[in-house]
Amino acid sequence: MILNKEAAIAFGEDKIEDIIGQTLWDTDMNEEMGEVVGIIDGYFQNSLDQEVKPTIFNCDQVGYYIFIRIKDANIKAVVNEVSNEFRNFFKDQYFEYYFLDEFFNSQYKSHIQLFRSFILFSLMAVVITSLSLFGLVMAATVSRTKETGIRKLNGAKVSEILFLLNKDFLILVTIAYVIAVPVIWYAIHKWLQGFAYRTEIDLWVFILAWIFAYGITLITVSWQSWRTATKNPVEALRYE
Repeated sequence: MILNKEAAIAFGEDKIEDIIGQTLWDTDMNEEMGEVVGIIDGYFQNSLDQEVKPTIFNCDQVGYYIFIRIKDANIKAVVNEVSNEFRNFFKDQYFEYYFLDEFFNSQYKSHIQLFRSFILFSLMAVVITSLSLFGLVMAATVSRTKETGIRKLNGAKVSEILFLLNKDFLILVTIAYVIAVPVIWYAIHKWLQGFAYRTEIDLWVFILAWIFAYGITLITVSWQSWRTATKNPVEALRYE
């Protein structure tokens, strides 16, 4: 028998190496299972949302699968060759095959679909938010056209007017960010709890989100604000 470390620890030995050489018994069948000849590191047979479970490998057990490693070969030709060889030895048996990489990837299919959906809806949210913000900026700058003209006539600089027009929107984005961060952190934290092996939520993720949010806001707001700030003050004062 070969045990993984998790199985060796489950037997309760002070040192897992002490179990090597001992004989394991099946108490239900009241028969000898075999001698432990080695211990290996646990490895993932399932997705990372499941822990590595205690496993016993019986080297004398008759297997039901034949594993073939293929490297730099014509996959279709190899499958046909293996299929022909199988039918030569097992004429009345049904031949079925699958690829291990596809089998393991299928365990993450739902996570991949969730990731793609998240990216899609995030992009949609960014576009909708940018359009909404652009509409608010246009309404705000139009309503303050005469104000900017008067300020320019009184010696206000373009940078000062830009700051004046952008300030309110940056404050709103800051408030939204402060409200959203705890909610996002809690949602991600709860989602990660479903994985036995998971990463930690780093601070740089939220800092990057803050930079990204401010960047989109400045790009969306500044273009219209710049047009208003650089407008001829005479035209601004005549604006109805």
